[in-house]
Amino acid sequence: MKQSRLPRRDFLRATAIAGGGLLVACKWDSGSSRSRDSGNNPGRGGGSEREPEPQPDPNAERWTPNAFIRISADNFVTIIVGAAEIGQGTMTAVPMIVAEELDADWTRVSWEQSPASAITYGNPFWQAEGGLGDLDQAGLQITAASTTVRGYYDSQRRAGAAVRAILMEAAADQLNVPVSSLRTEDSFVIHDASGRRLSYGELAAAAADKTPPSSPVLKDPASFKIIGQSKERLDAKQKSDGSLDYGFDFKIPGMVTVMVMRSPVFGAPLLDWDDSAAYSVSGFIGSHRVPSGIAVVAENFWAAEQARKVITANWLTSAGETLSTDDLVAEFDNRNSLPGLPVRNDQLGELGHLGAAQTLEADFHFPYLTHAPMEPLNVTIDYRGDSCEIWCGSQWPDMDQLVAATILGLTPDRVQFNNLLSGGGFGRRACLNFDYIQEAAHVAKAVNRPLKVVWTREDDIRGGYYRPYTACKLKASLDAQGNVQAWSHRVASQTLLISPLVEAVTGLVTEEVQTSQGATEMPYDIPNVYVDTHAVLNRVPVLWVRSVANATNVYAVETFFDHVMRAAGKDPLAQRRSMLQSKPRHLAVLNAVADMAGWESAPAANVHRGIAVFASYASVIAQVVEVEVVTEAQRDRVTLKRIFSAVDCGTAVNPDLVEAQIESGIVFALSTALFGEITLDNGEVKQSNFHDYQVLRMYQTPQIETRILPSTEHPGGVGELGVPCVAPALANAISSATGELYPVLPLSRHARLAFD
Repeated sequence: MKQSRLPRRDFLRATAIAGGGLLVACKWDSGSSRSRDSGNNPGRGGGSEREPEPQPDPNAERWTPNAFIRISADNFVTIIVGAAEIGQGTMTAVPMIVAEELDADWTRVSWEQSPASAITYGNPFWQAEGGLGDLDQAGLQITAASTTVRGYYDSQRRAGAAVRAILMEAAADQLNVPVSSLRTEDSFVIHDASGRRLSYGELAAAAADKTPPSSPVLKDPASFKIIGQSKERLDAKQKSDGSLDYGFDFKIPGMVTVMVMRSPVFGAPLLDWDDSAAYSVSGFIGSHRVPSGIAVVAENFWAAEQARKVITANWLTSAGETLSTDDLVAEFDNRNSLPGLPVRNDQLGELGHLGAAQTLEADFHFPYLTHAPMEPLNVTIDYRGDSCEIWCGSQWPDMDQLVAATILGLTPDRVQFNNLLSGGGFGRRACLNFDYIQEAAHVAKAVNRPLKVVWTREDDIRGGYYRPYTACKLKASLDAQGNVQAWSHRVASQTLLISPLVEAVTGLVTEEVQTSQGATEMPYDIPNVYVDTHAVLNRVPVLWVRSVANATNVYAVETFFDHVMRAAGKDPLAQRRSMLQSKPRHLAVLNAVADMAGWESAPAANVHRGIAVFASYASVIAQVVEVEVVTEAQRDRVTLKRIFSAVDCGTAVNPDLVEAQIESGIVFALSTALFGEITLDNGEVKQSNFHDYQVLRMYQTPQIETRILPSTEHPGGVGELGVPCVAPALANAISSATGELYPVLPLSRHARLAFD
């Protein structure tokens, strides 16, 4: 049935459902449809107060409605979540927002992953309220850029408050009392004067006849009982016992396993192949040409892997990308020797360097990085000619659905996309080229039977879509008193969006893809600031990686700042304080983290501290890294001791989730700062797994302490916030011991540095 869209601001409707339940949409179409459970496991779980844990009626009919809230007759509340769960706690944070305004009994709240639908479940951040203009008929159902809580916060509060309002109206009718005499608590409407209590489940059918208010009254944050509490994750139990499906876990009857043999050189087309030896492998079924290479079909993973090893293929490698990363240093330095596209020009800009008492310059280089999530890419797909069903973990399900439909020659409504849990993503599962979904659709079309396309970790690491290789040239000039009078920052980076023009246009609506991100936002009070960029093109496929260009540019800014302060004979912390007087949020986290680390007290022998500050995603963070540096004859041996973080993220919906995200960002950042590097030799990626693309081990992880500053401001993002400051704070700590600037990452490339 074709559904017509009602005006966006009429965002709520109540509809009666079978069994006396209540279904509410906070952005809705004129019709709703019922569908079978498609494998999107509903979640149960909760905090330590859940003993024993209440259970919903197993006989209650399940629905996949066009809505965000479902209240069942047995008084359970299900929150249908539009964002993806990739480890960050979405399936707890979003239900907490709704449950707070609904006054729901948190022990009887569960979650369910929404279907793919940008219009219904798209994040409001990416719609008109997020600055994309009047896109009343469109949106983005993308989980990226630390936008989930800050994007859904207002709409989900309104949804909960509106439902609470109509439940109170229904109770007032049944009790024949004024609404003003009622209150709500733990999924009950209560009339204190008579002692009567009606559960939400009892009231659901009657409330369905009510019209929700378009502008419901929201709670005073001072009265919050759920928001601001460290509630245990709703999905914790099921993730622990394995009852929730990740993509790699998921199976459908009769499916085969497919692994794709891809060119070792990016962009090289397939000439021919010979699979005759593969027929000696038990379980091998056959092979097919697909745009990305050779689809190897087998009964199971082992058979597909063994068959792929003995298939021979010829690729036209001369037509591919054959660069070697050793050549990039000179190429990028040459780019940065020329003026680029100006993106910030304060006062005199570069002319501010004239007449300086002292000028310092430094060239920074950052390698390609891969995402390396614990769960490699995978797609399960059942293509039936006139329809298709897909199961996988995705950060962008509505676009994945559309891309698959286009390749299969279907309309999007004929493709049912089931978004499963993802074992990490860091941006890889929101690829602008939709490569792994494209590939799976082509494979399904060729094989024409239920299948799972599986990537090994080697496929994942060698398969492309890296953080771009980047070089920065920084220059700072000091006056006679040692004050910074001018600052310049030039960036050369492979563009994420095909061309500098496309990137510039996209920069009008979002900061997340700009190569200058983190450079243009340089926070210090300096009179003359100039930033320009070069967009580099080659055939190495690139993509955003956790914190995007902030990770490179903030490293350059914060380490060069300390370098300049050492040259001026000034204390880096004192100068940061002096030069952030116009940035109260920066100053607050800076002072807080210095206090946490005991910055004013003398550290133990050989112990050194470094500091860095950063703001983005509507949040601010300052971090201190403490290390022990023991200088030997030929080495500076570094041991990580402690890392402190002070965070201002506005309202922290769930402080425990915020801390977890900051801590995971720290581990991610240490991995990349110490070891992370993808290198190419004549077009071939040399790394293949965690033995040569190393991530931080548990024994290397320092003590981590996080403080969240109190705030009643709108929530900011935290998923990427913990990444950019770690590497510069670490480098600054080492520099305080050695006096050296470390302009190249990973730090393990510096011959004198050894890390325990």
